[in-house]
Amino acid sequence: MKIIIGLEIHCPLNTKFKLFCNCLRNIGTCAICKGEPGSYPLPPKEEVIEKYKKIITLSGLEPIGDLIFERKHYHYPDLPKGFQITTRRKDLFKESVDSPIYFAALEEDPASLKGDLLRKISYSRCGNPLVEIITMPIFNNAEEVSLFYQNLEKDLELNNLKSRKEPLRVDVNISLAPTGLDKKVPNPQIEVKNVHSLTNIIECINTEQKRLSERYIYLESRKEPLAGNLLMTDTNHTRGYDETSGGTRYSREKESYIFLREINIPPITLFKKNREKESVVMNYTSLYSKLVLLIPEASAEELEEVLSEGWASLLIIKLESKQEKIFLFRYFLIILKYCRLNDYTTQEIISLTNYALENPITKETLKKIIISRTYDDFYARKRINITFQELVPQLRCLATRSDKIQKIISIEERRILPSINIRELLEF
Repeated sequence: MKIIIGLEIHCPLNTKFKLFCNCLRNIGTCAICKGEPGSYPLPPKEEVIEKYKKIITLSGLEPIGDLIFERKHYHYPDLPKGFQITTRRKDLFKESVDSPIYFAALEEDPASLKGDLLRKISYSRCGNPLVEIITMPIFNNAEEVSLFYQNLEKDLELNNLKSRKEPLRVDVNISLAPTGLDKKVPNPQIEVKNVHSLTNIIECINTEQKRLSERYIYLESRKEPLAGNLLMTDTNHTRGYDETSGGTRYSREKESYIFLREINIPPITLFKKNREKESVVMNYTSLYSKLVLLIPEASAEELEEVLSEGWASLLIIKLESKQEKIFLFRYFLIILKYCRLNDYTTQEIISLTNYALENPITKETLKKIIISRTYDDFYARKRINITFQELVPQLRCLATRSDKIQKIISIEERRILPSINIRELLEF
């Protein structure tokens, strides 16, 4: 049976401080975090607002009003003050049919609960900045959800928006598609809370689709009134996902929340009127498309490696005007592999890439790459005259993806040419 799926994706922001206080993320708590009497929230820091604006741009949303905060009241042990400060939904974004995302809320993260019977609460996470990305219920199977989720996660990581130490937490909203169903048979909307990985999301969707389909067929065939636990699931409710069994279990009925304006935080203007959005974001899908057009010979695995490391924009700029794009692209992958093995910093990789892509590929260039990282002046002075033969073993393990560099090694060992550039390599 067909299903309808919507997602609520909670993205922990990669920031230094918590949302409404001066505590460091995931470290300690204060009176504001715990909602102690007499404490008032501080306005969000500029770093948080800038990252929120980037997510808005990335999601294809168009703000039409100011960012206003309100208190979302509900009773649960992860909220020490009895409410969560979140974004007011009314009149913030313009309605659009171009994007599957219809809202992105900036809010504070609640505390984390651990255990089932005897629960432990950790308040160190309480107050962390969190963006809840909400989609329209437009997905009909796990494959569509998987494609959307993977692209969104890569976009968030590519723009340094998501905390790399914390996973995305997803609430999966699922129900049977109403077309062709008997309206007399209850068709509850299910929300499976806090699913932490793509594998679990897919398993959760498949499990719930099977469970809801079997339940509907069973209820439709019954003539007499139902009794027992099935009555408990006739209404909209939330469920928890069990990673061990891959199934879900009943949690609680859906509840209505009470929202009140948070008067201690003034409205925040996200984008200036009559001006283009100031947040510049890199979209994973568009970068992937640009790389495919620029280097059609590159494999999907090679493109994924560059995108996941965040080097796509640099390569597009560097290779756009070059002739031997595929060779330079694979040459960069070799350099990147070597730099990762030797713990290079980002700035060192950029400097080395600029040098390598702007200079002929000679034995001197390769030698400079190998000896570029020296740990003190004495080592640099002693080893600057290293012979090419001493570099051959290291070059061999770097050149697994480049026949051209293998040729340089072979040529030098046979002493046919003292040096060689790219064009000579292509003609060799």
